[in-house]
Amino acid sequence: MLGLSMPTDIPWRKIAVSEDMIARPGAAAPPQWRSSLVVFGYEPPEEEQLDDATTVSYVKVVASITGFQPDPTQTGFGDRRAYRSFQDPLLFEEYERAATAYYGCYGALLDVAITPGGPLAQAQQVALADYPYIADFEPKKRELYELVSETGEAMSRSLESVNVRKGSTTSQSHEVLDQLAVSAGVTGGTAAVQGNAGVTHTSGTKDLSGESYENVRTTDAGREFRETFSHTTQLSQLYHQLSSYHLGTNRAVFFVLPRPHIVQTASTFVDGPRVLEGVQEFFLVVVRPRGQVAPCVEATLETAHLADTPGELAYERSTGTLALHVEQPAPAHPNTLSDDSVFADRSDSATYTPPEGWEIDLDRVGEVAATAPAGVSSELEALEQLIDSLEELGFAVPPELQAAAAAAPAVAVRRATTAARRRAVRASQSAGIAGGSPVGGRFDVGPGLLDGIGVPAPRPDLGAVPAFPPAGGTRGYRIDALSGRNVVAHGVTADLDHVVASATVRGEYIDESMSLDDRSITGVLDLAATVFIRRRQPVVVSREQTLYLTSRTVTSCSARAAANPATANTSVTYEQPLSGLPVVQRGASMSIIDANRVRARIGEELPRSVNHPARYPRGVVRFSDTEFVARSIVRLLPATAHPDNGSGAAVLKGLPPALSKKVLQAAPGISRRRLLVVPLGELADRLAISIEEAAALRRAALGLETPPSSKAATWDRPTKVGSKQVATRPPRRSADPTPPPPKTAGSRATGARAPRQPRS
Repeated sequence: MLGLSMPTDIPWRKIAVSEDMIARPGAAAPPQWRSSLVVFGYEPPEEEQLDDATTVSYVKVVASITGFQPDPTQTGFGDRRAYRSFQDPLLFEEYERAATAYYGCYGALLDVAITPGGPLAQAQQVALADYPYIADFEPKKRELYELVSETGEAMSRSLESVNVRKGSTTSQSHEVLDQLAVSAGVTGGTAAVQGNAGVTHTSGTKDLSGESYENVRTTDAGREFRETFSHTTQLSQLYHQLSSYHLGTNRAVFFVLPRPHIVQTASTFVDGPRVLEGVQEFFLVVVRPRGQVAPCVEATLETAHLADTPGELAYERSTGTLALHVEQPAPAHPNTLSDDSVFADRSDSATYTPPEGWEIDLDRVGEVAATAPAGVSSELEALEQLIDSLEELGFAVPPELQAAAAAAPAVAVRRATTAARRRAVRASQSAGIAGGSPVGGRFDVGPGLLDGIGVPAPRPDLGAVPAFPPAGGTRGYRIDALSGRNVVAHGVTADLDHVVASATVRGEYIDESMSLDDRSITGVLDLAATVFIRRRQPVVVSREQTLYLTSRTVTSCSARAAANPATANTSVTYEQPLSGLPVVQRGASMSIIDANRVRARIGEELPRSVNHPARYPRGVVRFSDTEFVARSIVRLLPATAHPDNGSGAAVLKGLPPALSKKVLQAAPGISRRRLLVVPLGELADRLAISIEEAAALRRAALGLETPPSSKAATWDRPTKVGSKQVATRPPRRSADPTPPPPKTAGSRATGARAPRQPRS
């Protein structure tokens, strides 16, 4: 009867479905933007089976391919706990941007496996020769041919019919195509302007095989169908590039890529590669040994998506000024025949605090532009004063100083003075002249060098400002002017919230010997600095691009589905940065050439991901566990003190106690940033935990393992930029290791000088 019956339209029966996409009464609707899979099956009755040794059955896999939008229950937005995960609004906004975006689909890979049915232990004992296999499938290949046409045909739809011949194992396809051509033109002359436009619609059919006859014959179409076809069905197609693999095994792989841009528009710009959207159906003919139970059909769909993360950051920068003046005159003194020398110290400081929403820019390193002591216009002038004084007193002028004075340019003076000054000071001290001290890397050779003439035991001379700053410059500020005399101590400290300059100077009355005049020395320090500041919140000026794959699996064997985590929900199986390519952002244009380059790179990465060592197991890594989401946060989270960069047990809240204990034993001071920056595989290996536990650590670092403390608190958004909550950061270590004097600003200290030798 099979040979004379009309072809049967296959009555498909659903055998597997993505259960999370099923709408349930009284429950929230499933997410719209998530790919899904449905598997249908049909086994012809016994009387239609032509081979006594085998059983033929038909399988149809329907893939609804869409973009991907993360599950709010997994990203912390379903119960609003994500709103309390970060204090810094910039971090929260970047996480919200990543976790709520819609990611278009730029490629798909469908893997269909037909394995022996029945209990798993029994199926594993089946010999490979008795495995079911795929005798045929449709579609097999869909290529793209570029047609150069002035009328600009555009493909609108594709509907393919699939028929199964009487042998029950061979299929024939018939594809219906629509074409639409639009043309327009304008012609003009001196007298009139003429326009013309036209629309042409063409419908036709395309057969994968065809025959032509020169003779005319009459056929009975109904009888021909009865004698040729046994079953028939229709497949919906996406008109995109498709390739298929592994016909004849128990596994079929279908690779779908969006078609490239082939016709350049007038502007030659597009918003990126084409996306895959719609329903794609696959038809398979399955053969198994007669008497074997129905096989298990497992279908896995992986879709490719592009995500962008922060790249280069830019801060709005500005400057402030910091000035400090400390002065202490020589104190009053008695007038006796004994040594009446006395001194008084004064300490003071000045603080620069940036405006609200700004911070000290510790990434900028300043320099020192020191000036000579007060009263000395230049180093050359100071050097000349020293030589004149030595000559007046009858001392020999060292040759080094004479050579330095002969070099008129100030630069030459600075170079020569550095080495010569040390020897000159020693020579002067041996003659009763106390030396000076360096000023910001230069040397004070001013009038103060003559202080102390006639002292039998030269005292330690405070001189001018000590050497400043340390090697490497200053962080967060620049010294513009620095001068002084009789400086006891000075220093500048800088952290994110302020810059403090402080100093202690000494005023002295020195009771000299009978042959010399007494001296009154005023201690003074003048400092002027430029403070570098920047806004706390940077601006993202460029973004980087990552390709990631989402995966979902369905199986017709429910017992095996319970043991397979891949069937529970959508997971991420692979991610890889795409460097050297323009970043695809919806609403932003790129050239057609660049769009096709991105598409070609995706086409390379999809097959490469299958056996890549960095691939994640299916069903383990959620969207929030991915490295590109972590990079979005880490890029904006500095390694130094930050209110969102906790450490230790504070970043492990919500984890099982055993896991927390294990992590803290291996890394007691592990920080939130460290948990986010280390790849999952490395994190698992270094802490001796599983990849599932490493993913849980990543979620804990994002604050997604601990439920919010109260429903009311979930409505408190992160504080606005520049608020006290964000601005209150632990101070960084001082950028200048020279500590300020430990005295209260404006304090004074007085005392008598150490006793000298009796006068002569």
